[in-house]
Amino acid sequence: TKSMADSMVAEYKAMSVSVKKYHGFWIGRYELTGTVDTPTVKAGDVLTASSSEAGNWYGLYKACQNVIKNNTDVKSTMIYGCQWDETMSWLNKCGYNTDTDSSSWGNYGSSSSINTGSVSTYKANEIFDLAGNYYDWTQEAYSTDIRVSRGGIYSHSGSSYPAADRNSYYASGNYGYGSARATLYIL
Repeated sequence: TKSMADSMVAEYKAMSVSVKKYHGFWIGRYELTGTVDTPTVKAGDVLTASSSEAGNWYGLYKACQNVIKNNTDVKSTMIYGCQWDETMSWLNKCGYNTDTDSSSWGNYGSSSSINTGSVSTYKANEIFDLAGNYYDWTQEAYSTDIRVSRGGIYSHSGSSYPAADRNSYYASGNYGYGSARATLYIL
C-alpha cells in the first residue's frame, strides 16, 4: 500500500505541475469503455466496477492508466476530485446546472443505465454522461479505503444527485453503478 500511495502522490504532483504549465487537462468525452487492459474512451458499453474485468475501484483506476500506455509525452489517469470540481465550474459558466439539478442533461429517473454516448442530449460541451447514467469514481479519498464518486446515477433524480454531487463507497466494493472517466495531461 505504501508504494501505491507514493505512486499516487507523485502522479498528483506531476498532474498539478502539468495543469499549471499547460493551463489545463483533457477529460474523457465518454465514461470508460473496453477492458481494463485495453480501455477505450469512446461511445459504447460502459466498463463498470462490477464487471469481471474491473472488479472494483482499483480495476477502474488501472484501466484509466491504461488508456495511454508507454507514452513519454502524455499520461492518462482516473479523474481527480479537483478536476471534477473544475469541470463543474466550467460547465456552470457555460450555462449547465451542475449544483442543484442536472436532470435536463443527464440520464436520471430511469430503470437502467445506457451505453455512454448513446443519447445526444446527455452531454455538456460534447462530454457525455457527466450527469446521471453511472457514478464516476474519482481519485478523491474519503478515507484510506473509501473513494468518492461523482455525477449522480440513472436510478435517482438529477435534483437529488446533480452532476457536482459527491458520494462515497468502499474502493474494494464490486458496485454495478460505478464506472470511471479518464483524464489526460502532458508530461
